[in-house]
Order: sequence, then structure tokens, then C-alpha cells
Amino acid sequence: MQHAVIMAGGIGSRLWPLSRAGRPKQMLPLAHGTPLLQAAWDRLDGAVPTERRWVCTGAEYAEGVHRILPDLAPARLLGEPSPRDTVNAIAFSAATMLAQDPDAVLAVLTADQVIEPADTFQKGLAAAYAAVEREPEALLTFAIEPTFPATGYGWVERREEVAPGVFAVDRFVEKPDLETATALLADGGFGWNSGMFVFRADTFLSAMRAYFGEGVDQLLEIGKGWAEGRGAEVLEAHWETLPKNSVDYAVMEPAAASDRFPVRTVPLPVAWHDLGSWPSLDPVLNVDDAGNRTQGLVTHLDSKNCVCVNEDQHHRITTIGCENLVVVHTSRATLVCPRDEAQRVKELRNLLPEDER
Repeated sequence: MQHAVIMAGGIGSRLWPLSRAGRPKQMLPLAHGTPLLQAAWDRLDGAVPTERRWVCTGAEYAEGVHRILPDLAPARLLGEPSPRDTVNAIAFSAATMLAQDPDAVLAVLTADQVIEPADTFQKGLAAAYAAVEREPEALLTFAIEPTFPATGYGWVERREEVAPGVFAVDRFVEKPDLETATALLADGGFGWNSGMFVFRADTFLSAMRAYFGEGVDQLLEIGKGWAEGRGAEVLEAHWETLPKNSVDYAVMEPAAASDRFPVRTVPLPVAWHDLGSWPSLDPVLNVDDAGNRTQGLVTHLDSKNCVCVNEDQHHRITTIGCENLVVVHTSRATLVCPRDEAQRVKELRNLLPEDER
């Protein structure tokens, strides 16, 4: 059967001080006023039934996830005791589904991206499910049709069309410099690596065993134990033994370089916003004629291209003659920095006392 798991781990440290430990970015109302996790869940309405939707997140976020998603059954909230990178989060999900459904096909989706329109996304998802049902050994990734020479994303090169809307993957390209990204965009055969996938649960675990070679037996034990109601026991026994790695390095890139597991891609012609830093929120904030992006109580005078986010309903941010500035105010902290220094917020956060991060 067709399942979907929403990856909702991580803190979003470059969105501090709005995102912080205990209140990660996927729970914040950054999708036009809706929590990102809720938006990811709602995108599946009509495509995947509620009883086959899962969320994989940090165990400490379970209560917050259930507040946002009251229809999510506790057994389908997969709580990681600690971060072990994406290959283990996905394999944990795959092994748990496999223990309950030997024919499980899972879509691995993200909770920190805004994807519009939803119907275009759902058409791509349906094409991906169908492709994997036709080709059970396939590992499929979604590629976002690029609109500019992005240097902050990985890229995917496609080859021939193997089914309507489904292409063979030639290779993955690491985050390129601007010159390379410009060439990739001009080529027309590349898309942005979305970090979203579709494959059979058993196929993914077989590919992980073939290319990464570590942790699969422990993960199968975790999945079996979770399905039997022994989740805490098996996680305590095995989780911290799992070696960390990303799914791209551990599985997808080695698979694309070999012939054992065919790697496919479905291009998605959607508006796709990966909300990883303050400037990246431009598309989801209110904008004025001077290019200022705002949320909350904010007033500008002769300012241009500023990002101002104010969480305090009893406090107003005001600027005069400012350009390319980021100002973020919460009840606990205020951030001020130039737009082009916003990538250093994580560095700043690491200087703070633990209880202020």
C-alpha cells in the first residue's frame, strides 16, 4: 500500500530566535500563517489516507506534533531519541512500515518547505507511486524545476524518459558555485534536489545494506519492535549504535553510480521554497513597494529590502532609512543583522547559553 512519512526533525537553527530548542521551525506558522508541519500534512489530503500518514521527528517534539496534528495516531509518530541523520530517519520509517505492510511503498516528504500549488504536487506524487509500482527496484527522487542558478541546493541530472513524466537519473551534483549553477540551469536537463523520495520500504533497506552496509539489521529490529509496541525498548538497545550519514551520501548517490537499483526522478513544476534562513522567507512574508518583507507589528520609513518578523503583539518594530537588514523580535530575544550575514545565525546561536538557543 501507499504510505507517506513527513520528516519533521531538526531545530532550524538559522531561524533563531523564532525557532529554538523545544519550538522547531516545522511547528512555526511560516506557511502563510499555518505551521509548516500542518501544511505538509494538508498537502496529502486526497492523495494519501490519514491512516497511512506518518511523522518522523525528535521524541521531544511528540507533544507539539500531536497538538498540530490531532488525527495522527501515536503509533505513527516515530520519535527519534537523538538525531542520527537522514539515512537512519528514513530507514527507521521504512523498517516500521515494512513490519506492518510487506508491500509498503513510502513517500518521504519534508516539513520545512512550502510547495505550491498542492494539486501539481499531488500529480507528481501519483506519478512517482505509479513508477515504483511498475519498477519495484527503483529509488525515485523529486527534482524541482529550477528558476534561477541556485548555489544553496544540490542538483539532479536526468536522462531519458522511462515513463510519462518519469526520467532516469544520470547523477547528483553537490551544491555548485555560481558559474556551475548557471551552466546547469542553461543546460535544461537538471533540477534541484528536493530531498523527497518514493520507493518500496524493502527496496530502500536493501539498497542501504548494499551501499552503506551498516545499521540495517538494527533498524529492522527497531521496526519490528515498534510494530509490537516495544518501541522504547528497541530504540534504547539499538539507536545510538547507528552510524550517521545522509541519505544522499549513503544511498542515492552510490545507487546513481551503479546499475543495481535504478534511480528515477519526477520533475515538479512547482513554487518550492526551502525555508532555511531569514532571507529564504521572502516568498511567504508580506511585501511592500520598497521590497520590505514583514510579519507582525512593523513600520518602515524610507527603508528598503528589509526582513522584519515580530512575534510580540504588544511591541512594534520601526526602522528609518535601513537597507538590507534582518530584524527578528520574540519575547526572549531580538536579532539584528545584515541580510548577507543571515547565514551566520547558527554560528551566533552556538555562542549563547544552552537555555537560550
